[in-house]
Amino acid sequence: KTGSINVTLHDNKEESLQHLTEDLHSCSLNGLSQQMGYKLLDHPQCLQTLPQSSYHSSKQQLYGLYQHKAYQFWPARFVWRCLEVSLSLSSSFNVFTQIQVDSIQRSPTQIQLSYTNLKSNLSSTLICSKVIYCTNAWTPKLLPHIYKHSKTLVPIRNQVILTSPVSEIIKDNLSLAIHVNPGHDQYYFYLIKRADGRLIVGGRVDDAGKEIDGHGGELKEFDQRAGEIEKFLVEMWPGLKQEGMKVEKTWRGVMGWSKDQNPFVGKLGEREWISAGFSGEGMSKCFGAAKHVADMVVDGTTNKEWLMSYDPLRFVG
Repeated sequence: KTGSINVTLHDNKEESLQHLTEDLHSCSLNGLSQQMGYKLLDHPQCLQTLPQSSYHSSKQQLYGLYQHKAYQFWPARFVWRCLEVSLSLSSSFNVFTQIQVDSIQRSPTQIQLSYTNLKSNLSSTLICSKVIYCTNAWTPKLLPHIYKHSKTLVPIRNQVILTSPVSEIIKDNLSLAIHVNPGHDQYYFYLIKRADGRLIVGGRVDDAGKEIDGHGGELKEFDQRAGEIEKFLVEMWPGLKQEGMKVEKTWRGVMGWSKDQNPFVGKLGEREWISAGFSGEGMSKCFGAAKHVADMVVDGTTNKEWLMSYDPLRFVG
């Protein structure tokens, strides 16, 4: 348990508060707003949580969404544990690894997935009665008739770095997310501080990079090298440069970014459902999304608020 704070920095107070209110609404859809103890913070309260930051000399106003019950966990370990439990409960549960689904064919009674084994390069097919697409950035390749047009869902590269150990830069070592100019030419960074003092920092910048053609959909590759995030850190906390902070590791991943930055969660057709396009906020929404889709598959239960906000067909037609 670490607690967290989402901060917006914007010239316009109303737009900052609107962004945070939308975040709070998203949390309520996931059933988290009361369970996790969310609280809106004004400018002075935000500054108290960032005692060494350069925001104290900034003319822009800070507003925040504080969550005192936030936890950190290791996603890879969680996924492996889910697999272990699933395998122990059913002998018919199968996991296919290192395969790439290339195309889909539908009939009134079944769905056929054609795939390639990336290790052997051999092709094969899989016959399914039901399919749930948890394919995020790969979704436009599989469902181009829904998600490829008009940049409905775009693959975007994200950058993450690991720094050398640093001193405390956030009160109580809260996890931190910062949105600068949300809704416009924004940039977005998030960080957590490990027990050994190292920072894990990730982020993206809207107006950097170039667009290239990738896997049947647009791949927007941001020129977001480790230096971009390091620059952000030392601008926000000048003391880090004096400490001699260094970037020890850096890596990239591909996210599925939706047109309105909300995920696509729900039913696509008689035998198909989707949970994708989380726009960098999968950790806060994926569990609620999984339960929502599972309920729909098992007994047809539909959460009306989820359907209104995350309708997977909202941009169709």
